Order: sequence, then C-alpha cells, then structure tokens
Amino acid sequence: MATNASMMIDRQPLVSVIVPMYQSAPYLRNSLNSVQAQTYANLEVLLIDDGSTDETIAIAQEYLNRDSRFRLIRQETRGVSAARNAGLDAATGEWIASMDSDDELVPTAIHTLVTAALENDVAMSMGAYVECHPVKPIPFRRTVGAKPCVLRTTEEVQRYFLTDGQFLCHMWTKLFRRDLFDELRFPEGKIYEDNFIMPDVLEAAGSCAVVNVPVYHYLVHKGSVSTAVNIRHQMDGLEARLYYADFMSRHHPALVPLANDAALSFACNLLGKMEHVGVDTVPEEWQETLATIDRLLPESALQNGIYRAAAALYRRNPRIISHLVHWGLVLDRMI
Repeated sequence: MATNASMMIDRQPLVSVIVPMYQSAPYLRNSLNSVQAQTYANLEVLLIDDGSTDETIAIAQEYLNRDSRFRLIRQETRGVSAARNAGLDAATGEWIASMDSDDELVPTAIHTLVTAALENDVAMSMGAYVECHPVKPIPFRRTVGAKPCVLRTTEEVQRYFLTDGQFLCHMWTKLFRRDLFDELRFPEGKIYEDNFIMPDVLEAAGSCAVVNVPVYHYLVHKGSVSTAVNIRHQMDGLEARLYYADFMSRHHPALVPLANDAALSFACNLLGKMEHVGVDTVPEEWQETLATIDRLLPESALQNGIYRAAAALYRRNPRIISHLVHWGLVLDRMI
C-alpha cells in the first residue's frame, strides 16, 4: 500500500517558486530555463521585478507567453526584501522555494526537496549547492553540502544550522511550507535579508530534512553580494548574525556561544574586507566591528581550531587578522 507521503508526491502539491529580479537580463534566460526544465511539474513561478530598466521585463514576458505557470509582478525599486515579500504575498502554493535571477536550479531540485519534506513529514527541507566561478581565469566549481539528517525539534534545527549546517542561511537550496511565513516577512532596506529572517523561520518550522544532494548552481560573478566589497552592505551581514545571537538568547540560551561563533567569524572576515578597501575610509565601521568582537569573544564557543587560532591572533593584534583576510581576497581574485 502506498504511504501518505508517496501519495502526496504522486499528486504533486503546488510549489511557488519566487524569483526576485532587478537588471537581470544577462543571466535571466538561463535561470528561467532551469525552472522550466524541472522534473517536478506543479509549479507557479512568481517573477518579481523590482523596477528593472534593462531587458528583464521583455525576457520575462517571453516565458509568460509560452508557459502559463509563470506570473509577473512589477513594483517600483524597493530592494530585494520587498520583492521577496511581494512573492510571499502572491504565493498560493503549499510550499515555497526561492532562487536568485542569476543562478540556476538543478533539473531535479524541486522533486528532491519535496520528496525529502513529504517522506519525512517535516516543515522544510534543504539540499546542497554547487558554487560556480565562471569569471575566474581558471573557472572552477565546488559542492557545498551539509551533513544529511532529519531534525525533529526547534533546538535541533537551530543547533544544526550553527554547526553542521555551516550557517547556510540563504533562501535558495531550501523548501518551506508556506504557512511558516504567515506572520514573517523580510526586513526591507537590508542586504543579507535571508540571514535576518532565518532564525525566525527555523523556529517556526521546528523540523527539517537535509539531503546532501546538489539542487542549486550558485554563480559567483562580479556583481554578486559575495564578491562585491561594500562595507555598508557587509555591516548588514554582521547585524544579521548579531540578531541571530540575540534570538538564541531569547529562545535557546545554550546555543548563544555557537551563534556568537558565527558572528565572530563574519566580523573577522569583515576586518579583512575593510583592510581591502582601506581602513581609513571606514573608521567608524572598523571601530564598531572591533567593539563587537571584544564583546563576543568571552561568550563564544570557539568550536573549532580555526576559530581558536583567529581569536588568538586577534588578541595579539587585530590587524593580523585583517591582513590575512585581505591577502586571501587578493589571492581569491587571482586564482
């Protein structure tokens, strides 16, 4: 006899795929082709345009004209958080998936994530991703995954994302039950918006299935948040990790040292990015980051050797850390 999960997979519950777009023309066709190529058919694809002035709308219209699953929602430029929120407001699926308009889904991505969620009767699922560097002199790829498991309590979920989950707080690679967002929306005006909302989403979910199967191709290019050194934006990232630590203090106090580790790691990396752009150009951000590290160090787990070594170097001289990260950034761009 078929299980309830297999019956649900057979009937394919509707999945809403939210795709925020802004000046996305150079990459959009490849992204939307990867959605069309999904082996899982029951999709609604919500294209949320955030005031593009290039060919983004024309390209999106091509897909609307030939595939009834695609819908276009346009808004004045308000940022990616507002675009994601517009997608959540419009979604009618039982499940929510997201992708960036310059990345690509693996053909079996949605089927893999839906199967993991339904077979394990959990509120969300997560897969691995392939990080693609097509712009380097020697293009390369690496697969980023996490330890496969099924998590059944909120504390297990939160602990996992702070340890084995490697703080993978981006929306892509994940599938969420739509009702998790009934009272949650992304903070507008922030970069790293998915980092800000993730602790609340994980708490609402309380369960998660993790599969170490690639579901997403993340393209790193010159316009990516991960490669652009914008210190104001990076400070948002640090704020998001501090929010995570504060969230843990209110909901799971035993996990605060692990959350502080995530904030410390980001802060040390941020010192190097400031060195990269010139510390003298960002004196207030430099001092704020130093004060944050000083505050976090006594209450951090320093759970692995890299964290402990970084803490020792920082205590000796913060500029050691900043120089090391700076030259790491230089090498990364050369390789």
